[in-house]
Order: sequence, then structure tokens, then C-alpha cells
Amino acid sequence: MLWSLRIRTVIVHGASVQIQALADQRGTTPSDLEGSGVTDAGTLDLALTAANRLAHEILEGLNAADLRAAVTNAVIAHPLGS
Repeated sequence: MLWSLRIRTVIVHGASVQIQALADQRGTTPSDLEGSGVTDAGTLDLALTAANRLAHEILEGLNAADLRAAVTNAVIAHPLGS
């Protein structure tokens, strides 16, 4: 499907460093950064905020290089982790 949409490159990234930095700024401790444990509501909020900021930074960099890009929010929360 991606090929038919002329999408040739997909960037997949994590955000654990950014989640930890945001947690440090807020004075909180994330419940899980590896995605293998339970994700509490506070950590999910941190993950969504950090991933959104990171996605925007990536888009800004690609735009500065005159590359078209799109982003999807693929943060998933379930009992085994996010």
C-alpha cells in the first residue's frame, strides 16, 4: 500500500529519552520506558506529549530539507506496556 501511495521511506522511532527528559522536567517518574511493563495514565500522558514533540521536530527537519512528510501517532497503550 505504501508503494502505491509513492511512499518510499518510513521512519520509525522511539521516544524513551524524550519521555524521561519530560518526566524530569515535570518532577515525575515514568512507570515504564521499555514498553514491557504496565503503563499508567501519567506515563501515557508523558509518552503522547514527548512523541508529539519529537514528531514535530522530525517534520521540521525534513521540511527544512525540502522533503514532504506525514506523521501518524502510533503510541499504543495496553496492559503489557506502551
